[in-house]
Amino acid sequence: MAFCVYCGKQLEEGEICNCQSNGTAAGNQQSVEQNQQNNGQYQAPQVNYQEYQAKFNQAKEVSGMYLQRLWAALLGILKSPSEEGKRFAASGDKKLAIGFFALQAILSGIFSMIICSKLNGGMTAFGEVDKEYLFSLPKALLLTIIGSMILSFVTAGLLYAGVKIFKGTTTFWNMSCVVAVRSVGISIIVLLSIIVTLLNVSWGIVIFVFAALAGLVFLVPVVQGGATLDENKQVYMIGLIVILSLIVFCILFKVGGPMYVPSGLKNSYSDLMSGLNKLDSLSSLF
Repeated sequence: MAFCVYCGKQLEEGEICNCQSNGTAAGNQQSVEQNQQNNGQYQAPQVNYQEYQAKFNQAKEVSGMYLQRLWAALLGILKSPSEEGKRFAASGDKKLAIGFFALQAILSGIFSMIICSKLNGGMTAFGEVDKEYLFSLPKALLLTIIGSMILSFVTAGLLYAGVKIFKGTTTFWNMSCVVAVRSVGISIIVLLSIIVTLLNVSWGIVIFVFAALAGLVFLVPVVQGGATLDENKQVYMIGLIVILSLIVFCILFKVGGPMYVPSGLKNSYSDLMSGLNKLDSLSSLF
């Protein structure tokens, strides 16, 4: 038994179908697919893997070039923080700025994972502990990355607003690049804190806290590269921005802090914070 390859009509042995001569070839492909499907012989269209491979190679090449640019900018800022930092701030390169934000966020996330891992190790040192009392390392990583990215963008926004308030000229992305230079300084110190924390938790935390000061040292000299602003006004503006940034950090910590706490310790954490609030109330009486 045979079938016509054009219309799918069943043919006797040796018979030639006349579908083409009857002008029915226009719908032959649809008929073939329908007959093949009816006979359980339908085949899905073949995927063009070469096209997908070409797109993948292109994306790989673009990402490789981006990482090379990011690495070159990082080395340039570390070698000449003031000169290269000002040049980078003036460029307003938002892609590299976001890359430096992400670098700081990822390293900070790794640090928080290590701290949570150490806490879990301390709790399990004396015996088995239920999972609900252990810190989630993936959650710690994700929360820290999100919080760090938010704080970086908020700081850039505050700098932009500060320049405008003090009658300067700039753009949001120029200020983002200024904050990105700060992220470079912070990232180096956070990387050091990660290494130290693996050996000594207390000293690792001290170094991590010091990263904020290192970021300020990197930020101050490059503001003029991303903005036209009187130097005397710059002193007051940066002081105000530092205070506002600390307020934003405290808000993020108050909102995000409880998210780190394991479900089994939620009540204990609430009691601790309640006790601290009562202590503050008592202190205010004196």
